[in-house]
Amino acid sequence: MKRSRISLDFTSLLDITMIILFWFMIKYKASAEEVRNKAQEQISSVQAIAAQLEEEKNAFEAEKENWQKEANAEFERIKNADENAAKNQQALSEFDKGSVIYIKLDSETDSSGNKKWFLNIENGKEHMGRFEFGKNTDITAELTEIFRNSGFGKDDVMLGVFVYDGSQEGTAPILYTSSAEKHIKAVSEEYPQFYCASINISR
Repeated sequence: MKRSRISLDFTSLLDITMIILFWFMIKYKASAEEVRNKAQEQISSVQAIAAQLEEEKNAFEAEKENWQKEANAEFERIKNADENAAKNQQALSEFDKGSVIYIKLDSETDSSGNKKWFLNIENGKEHMGRFEFGKNTDITAELTEIFRNSGFGKDDVMLGVFVYDGSQEGTAPILYTSSAEKHIKAVSEEYPQFYCASINISR
């Protein structure tokens, strides 16, 4: 009895298997890539939301700080207004009592016939000081020193009147060359609540 040999060729089957395997590998790679892309998109989205929230938080903090500054400024304005109102009321009360600082211009003629000019400073009946002045005299510094020695503080409300006789010979030139009125009012740089008016008694 003869035996016949059967020869099987699996080459084609192997090819098909490899093709299917490669297809699954490509498909898996594509799916993994898609999942990775979606995950990256979600991460980017979360990061963008986080950045936006951080930006909004910073904007809110900045706006809150501005609100606080405005509130503090308004509080200080109201506080200062109340304080100034009280000081002005006090100054007006002193004015009603006759408590005004008079800065009076007068002159003297020496034995040689030379005229010297002086400023007399009085507060009611109190004589605060007197000094000679001319073209180069620092009137502001002189007055500031007198006020300081008289006990006035920078926060005090001070009402002043500069009094001079415009008809007196030599008055106009000395006022012009010394800029007396300008320097008297400049005292307000040292005493912010110092207010001064000028009166020409010859008019």
